Amino acid sequence: MIPLVQQHYSDYYTWSHPLGEHCIAHSDGAVSCMISWQGIDTEIMTDDEKNAHYESLITFFEQLDSDYVYEQHLWREWDDSVAQRYLELNKTVERSEDFINYIRTEHAQHLSLYGMTNTVCLVITALPSKTLLSTLRLKKQLKDQSLLADKLIDHAKGVINYLSGSELLPFSEYRRRIVQSYDRTLDYKQPGPSSHNPQIPLNEQIVSFVPEVKGGCLVNQNICTKVLFIYLYPDAYAGWIEQLAQVNVAAHIVQILQPVNTLKAMNDSERSSNFAEGTASKKGADIQRRQMQDMNEFRSFVADNNLRIIKNAYIVHLHGDQDEVDALSKSLTALINKDGQVRANDYMQLPYFRVAQPGQGYLSPMLRPDHHIQCAYMSPVQVYAKGDVENPESL
Repeated sequence: MIPLVQQHYSDYYTWSHPLGEHCIAHSDGAVSCMISWQGIDTEIMTDDEKNAHYESLITFFEQLDSDYVYEQHLWREWDDSVAQRYLELNKTVERSEDFINYIRTEHAQHLSLYGMTNTVCLVITALPSKTLLSTLRLKKQLKDQSLLADKLIDHAKGVINYLSGSELLPFSEYRRRIVQSYDRTLDYKQPGPSSHNPQIPLNEQIVSFVPEVKGGCLVNQNICTKVLFIYLYPDAYAGWIEQLAQVNVAAHIVQILQPVNTLKAMNDSERSSNFAEGTASKKGADIQRRQMQDMNEFRSFVADNNLRIIKNAYIVHLHGDQDEVDALSKSLTALINKDGQVRANDYMQLPYFRVAQPGQGYLSPMLRPDHHIQCAYMSPVQVYAKGDVENPESL
């Protein structure tokens, strides 16, 4: 039987259309927005200084609202803007003009090959409340989605108080970040790729190709993206993200956060442990006992320290030539696998490429429970000081 509507790859993505000045409406009734903020720079700090810088982030994670899904994004991109600005401002010299300009140009061109910039944004998604009436009546569904957008913006304005240098981004900038994350062949800095056509659904405008799984990576026009899904977490600490945030390729690091009712989550976990204990078979009993012990210890730690439980996922995208992303992938995997576990199988590439796109995190097939301090310490928020980018006197 031939389906009435043929499904396309773009249908896996739910971006639909802009809603108001800041929001994106999703095809399933969800609504999302994006906040840019300055991140945290803990480079060359003592452990005590790092802990102090993370206190506000830990407080923010403790206050996350269970009605929303949050995505913390970090983009690491090649950036020669400071070197170019340096040349623009230092064209005039008083003596030995040819010699000085030659030295400055060579110096700037050399350093521009190594310039990289980290930027961070937070995406917040409000999930729809599905009712029979809204499902059957399109007008009711659109009205509910508009009301949900208003509620989301009010919540986002409250979130801004927790994040330094934060700003609620307009739709055009949110869309630009989606383009940056999905299609590496487009220059996201230019206005062209992010010009919106209101006649075409947003997912169809952005998802213009299906990434090809080849050699353990996703390939599009000779640009490879390696997807790493961190399945088991190491014990994190303030500044843990530094080892990921300074990789020497373009990268996109995403943390998906879905806060839950801690008391309910603890009760559900206890019931699962009791069930597992009562049904443990002789085969594999040692592993099951170890798992139950871990669950019991986790519940005790959360209760003893009055912590918040957050379901979450952690995904890393590495972009570049296949050889360099493969080499870096192996290096990062070996580093994290010392006391965690990374999964990067072929079957992981497309699903976790998809849910790591801005505004798609709520569709993640897997979220694991952790306490809010662990999540805060692992959050991809590391940025680096750029100096005076408007008037650079030296490089």
